[in-house]
Amino acid sequence: MFKTTIRLLCLAGLLSTGFSADKIAVATRKQGAVEIKRAAEEQISELKKGSFLFNSDLVLTGKDGSALILFLDDKSQLKLKGDTRVTISGSRGRSGISKRVNMDFGVLKVSVAEQRKGAFVIETPTSVASVKGTEFWIISTTDAGDIIISNSGTIELVNSETGEVIIVPVGTIIESTPDGQLNILETIKISGRAAGEISGDQFTLSQIQLIEGSVDINSITGAITISDGTVFEGGAIAVGVQVTVRGAFDSMTGSTVATLVEVATPLQIEGVVTSAVSTGQFGIGEVSVVQGEVETPPGIVAITDNTVTEGAEIEVGAAVVVTGYYNEETGVISATTVSVTAAAVQINIVTVSGTALSAITNNQFEIGEISVVSGDIETSALSGAILTTANTEFTGAVVDSGLSVVVTGVYSDSTQAILSLSVSAVQIAEDQIGVTVSGIAQSSIENNQFTIADITVEDGDVAVANLSGIIMVTDSTITDECTVETGTEVFIVGVYDPSSQNIIASIMEACSTEEEMVPVTLSGTVQAPIISNQFTLGDMLLIDGDADISALTGNIIVPDNFAAGDCEVLPGARVTVEGVVASSQDVLASIIIVELIVVEGKITSELSNNQFEINVESVMQGNIDESVLTGVVKVDSDTEYEQSDIQVDYIVAIECCRLELGTGNLVAKRITLQESVEHELRFELEDSRGNKKELIITY
Repeated sequence: MFKTTIRLLCLAGLLSTGFSADKIAVATRKQGAVEIKRAAEEQISELKKGSFLFNSDLVLTGKDGSALILFLDDKSQLKLKGDTRVTISGSRGRSGISKRVNMDFGVLKVSVAEQRKGAFVIETPTSVASVKGTEFWIISTTDAGDIIISNSGTIELVNSETGEVIIVPVGTIIESTPDGQLNILETIKISGRAAGEISGDQFTLSQIQLIEGSVDINSITGAITISDGTVFEGGAIAVGVQVTVRGAFDSMTGSTVATLVEVATPLQIEGVVTSAVSTGQFGIGEVSVVQGEVETPPGIVAITDNTVTEGAEIEVGAAVVVTGYYNEETGVISATTVSVTAAAVQINIVTVSGTALSAITNNQFEIGEISVVSGDIETSALSGAILTTANTEFTGAVVDSGLSVVVTGVYSDSTQAILSLSVSAVQIAEDQIGVTVSGIAQSSIENNQFTIADITVEDGDVAVANLSGIIMVTDSTITDECTVETGTEVFIVGVYDPSSQNIIASIMEACSTEEEMVPVTLSGTVQAPIISNQFTLGDMLLIDGDADISALTGNIIVPDNFAAGDCEVLPGARVTVEGVVASSQDVLASIIIVELIVVEGKITSELSNNQFEINVESVMQGNIDESVLTGVVKVDSDTEYEQSDIQVDYIVAIECCRLELGTGNLVAKRITLQESVEHELRFELEDSRGNKKELIITY
């Protein structure tokens, strides 16, 4: 059976205002405490994701805050770290926005598109940097001056005290001091594994490799001293973490004074244990990379002292998920977390639903009226005893008697019980009614409750007149993206209590209600690849939203958090875009889904030169004209062959992301061999309000 799932995600938050001549940038990301002071206003307010910035607006991040600012004309970016204060100014001309950033103090990462001379200037109390097109860090302090770390491009740096000018070379670190000095530091860039946690502003590295710089590798002791301006990118530094350090080398002590520390993203793999734990390591087979960029990890896992083993002891045949760091030289994964999901060779994942007959006691409960939703086990074999593991997720409510639940887990043949991986609670009690409502918040959350007006019942068997508007917030409530404040539009999934006429919320989504931004969902064909963080669409069709389709230019601006599925966004690709339309007629995309093409046919040649042919093609999914398909399938490196090898006369289903331009060839993403032509396609659809339904097509 060949299955394809398409999930349309909802737009969680809208941008704050429309577009006008004075708007120069937009906040596309915000974390922690970030404040803004408008140039024309006295008060300071919270900077929200999607807020536009005007000329001379001041932005201030707290100790744990960060923000990403995107300029509207060329998509140049400013990334503000904690304890940073900048004033962002700009004026529009025929060639774009002339930008000026006055930085009082803090840490700033700058990614600038190609500029004319003088079009992008950053000024601190110590220095003035004129940027053409580059990426660099600037760390500015009141007492010590500035540190500039150049990654690429051209920077002209002027010391304000003396007027001395220097062109900053790529890959160097420049020190600009309040007394007028411009110093090129002896800089190096090294990578290695953290051998000690941060203590006294320093830590040590092992397995050191020199990436940039001319210092003798043997003279580096591995002691990294953290300076006040050090930026930690990627996460906290702990034992075993892979880090890259850029800084100045102290030849007297053999240590490195770090200016920039990058923490590697951990690798996450899953597989089946092929050997028992021996001398701190074991092997796994059938390795699948869940997270990370490594292609073919060998499956040898070295266990560190801080490894957490969840679920059970590690035995041969157990299914495990390993999170750690991959060493390319040794081919070993140093585990930081090992999660054991089952201790049997044959793992039978099942999903069942039923009504809870008992509350959780001794880490287990029972359910009755069991229905098998998915899995290859007979209902009669289920005992109804559910064993919950330490990492079980309870969604919606605590599991009590009478609660309707859905359980996904591993079935034990010996005990006829289910070792649960997740438990989803869908109803609180028999006398309460599940409802879905929407409305406008009249008060902010106080004492774990708030009120809403203009209530509309989206789902549930209750009369609107019976709803009081009092929303009781439970501990498991999820508030997406933004705070629930007065005037905010909210969407609530919960249960209705007839006695108090209150709604007990289990899920709560809050959305901005700014009038000038219009949320839309549209589809079309990509006419140009992503350049300068944007691309264009043709044949646009408006799926959802109140925008005039004739007003849409087809220009799509892509933020950092766009999702393109497993496919590249290339010319000719069919995409669905979910975002908001600015009055500039641009679409600011929050989600991009590349449409898959699925064809079926019979193989007429064996795999040769990384391609084969099929005939009698049938397009099962996608809007491509069948006559365009030549039948030649080109196989990319990550294509999966399911069931067996490809031979002549086999029936295959081919899933691809795009056609090869000018040839009509399919570049295959996945190839599935079929034993018969009886198949089923399943689509799980979700609209912007979270309503779900399943579409099944049998062919």
